[in-house]
Amino acid sequence: MDKIGQRIKQILKDKKLRQVQLAEGTGIPRSTLSEILSDKKKTSFENMQLIADFLEIDLQQLVKGEKYRQSPASAGQVAEALGAEQYPTIRKGNAGDLNNEKYIPEILEILQSLSEAERRFVLEMAERLKANKE
Repeated sequence: MDKIGQRIKQILKDKKLRQVQLAEGTGIPRSTLSEILSDKKKTSFENMQLIADFLEIDLQQLVKGEKYRQSPASAGQVAEALGAEQYPTIRKGNAGDLNNEKYIPEILEILQSLSEAERRFVLEMAERLKANKE
């Protein structure tokens, strides 16, 4: 399967979603999506990113049919560096005031404002910090 439209159709089917939901969720007109899905029309990078975000997949998976592969400077390495330099108490496993649940709504609000790719990055950093704590 080497066509983007075919990949999108398959992902929609796998996720039990319809084209109308994709149109509403991305803001891309149904007529445009129809042409993209039938591989009659190429689309912009911005539309591809909207589609990937809505389907909760990496853009690379959508374009190439491959799962995302991290570069050597992965989010984990960035999180480790930040944890070591800027957040030494967290790195040592002493979260202090962060155990207080008052931060959860603020964290959720921030996460909701991020793109899907940024959320995945934050999740990977959090998992790396957790692993360093254990």
